[in-house]
Amino acid sequence: MFDLGKPFGTPYPVSNVCPSCGSSDHKTVKPASMVAFSWDQVCLSCSTRYSPPTPVWGRVIFAIIGLAALAVAGGMSYAMAILFIENKPKPIMGFIAPIVIMAVSFGCLYKSMTK
Repeated sequence: MFDLGKPFGTPYPVSNVCPSCGSSDHKTVKPASMVAFSWDQVCLSCSTRYSPPTPVWGRVIFAIIGLAALAVAGGMSYAMAILFIENKPKPIMGFIAPIVIMAVSFGCLYKSMTK
C-alpha cells in the first residue's frame, strides 16, 4: 500500500504483538504511514494501536531497489564527471537527476533497514 500525504514512517510502536499488554488479539485499521505492507493493528484487550514490522520480503525489495538506484545515480555522476573533465556541454538535468535518484535510493535503503 502506498498513500501520498501521510508520514513516511508510522507514529505508532512497531511490534508483532501488543506492546502494552502482550496480547495477540487485535483488529486491523487503515495504516497511518505512507508506505505499509499490512494494516495497523488495535489490541482488543487494551485498545493500544501498533504497526506490524516490515516483512523480510519487503525489506529485500527495498534493498534491491535502493542499491539499483544507487548504481544508476553513481553511473550518471561518473558520466557527468567525464563530461566536466572533457569540458563538453552538460545538460542541467544531468546535475539534478543523480541527486533525485540518490535521494530515492537512500529512502529505499533506510526503509529496508528499519522496522
